[in-house]
Amino acid sequence: MDHTADEGLASVLIDDAARSEFRGRLREWLPEHLPRTPEPDGVEDRFWWRHAWHRTLHRGGWIGVDLPAELGGHGLDVLHRAIVIDELTAADAPPIANWVGVELVAPTLVACGSADQRAEHVPAILDGRSVWCQAFSEPEAGSDLAAVTTRATPDGDGFVLRGRKRWSSWSRFADQVLVLARTGSAEARHKALSCFVVPLSHPGVSVLPVPMLYGDAEESDIVFDDVRVGADALVGQLDRGWSVLMTSLSLARGLSTLTRVGALRRALARLISERIEACGSAADLPPTEVIALTDFHARAEALRGLAYRKVADLAADGVPGPVASTEKLLWGELSRQVADHAVLLGGLDALVPSGGMATGWLMELYRGIGNAIEGGTSEIQRTTIARHVLGLPA
Repeated sequence: MDHTADEGLASVLIDDAARSEFRGRLREWLPEHLPRTPEPDGVEDRFWWRHAWHRTLHRGGWIGVDLPAELGGHGLDVLHRAIVIDELTAADAPPIANWVGVELVAPTLVACGSADQRAEHVPAILDGRSVWCQAFSEPEAGSDLAAVTTRATPDGDGFVLRGRKRWSSWSRFADQVLVLARTGSAEARHKALSCFVVPLSHPGVSVLPVPMLYGDAEESDIVFDDVRVGADALVGQLDRGWSVLMTSLSLARGLSTLTRVGALRRALARLISERIEACGSAADLPPTEVIALTDFHARAEALRGLAYRKVADLAADGVPGPVASTEKLLWGELSRQVADHAVLLGGLDALVPSGGMATGWLMELYRGIGNAIEGGTSEIQRTTIARHVLGLPA
């Protein structure tokens, strides 16, 4: 990607001298350290390939740059982390395997966890020794996390967990999970929830892979069958898990916009290039296709503007602001529509999996369907926007 035409964050929030030097070092480091082999197709091979990339980034000093130095971070600000994401995206770098741990759990433990939890878990997350997943959603509750039924019952000096969670990404390879469980009455909804750290090796924990449309099983159900944990597993205060959850989700939706928009823009650029090559030249593209591709491009650039607005919110007060739900909704819908358009143009051949696995644009389409569901469905996002952004009686 051309850095002179796409200066990213620097053109919006203007780097100071220290951040410019930081950006320059990363930009110089990346070409020598990007993976030399293409990402594998199989879920297990893909995970460990991405995990190796995580370790490489950590050795280079690019993981957890805004987390405390005493916990394995570098003590910098959120703009430095945004620069890392910006440059990795511009270099078309792959994602890391332990995204949940690095981007969600580690900052949540720094913000809400005990000193012992931070010291035990954060350094191991950052250097890749510990892989994490999250267990929030449930088969019956869906995106309504205030309706979860997995229960943590006080027992002696700890708790016993019972219940079933769904759509836990990469949990087949994780050793720890952050669990949202009910510790009070169902009628109290979000006022009676708590968060717990649970090792997946504990007796009574079962991880059950869920095959996806594209043939892999990145997601899993996690069953807790009388799983006993100590009082030190509680993150934050008892019955105050909703605030921990909101911290976690706001972090997940914080700078992730930059990554999402970068991937979407790369996919769209690939589609435009493929269509120009198929038609012979840009001038030979059918007018209807020009209109569709122009619409996609304009919406992707608008999303990029929202991403930088969210970075500005985070830099100002550490909160991504109400734009987070807007971005999630628009990105989820647009990523699916771009892939859908590409598959339709590819005809029947584009709908045939290769060796039982969906690849290429068919994989992107299946992934796009998931984008509009995971992390809060589009319907949930619209309700959130109506209530909390527009102030409507939704």
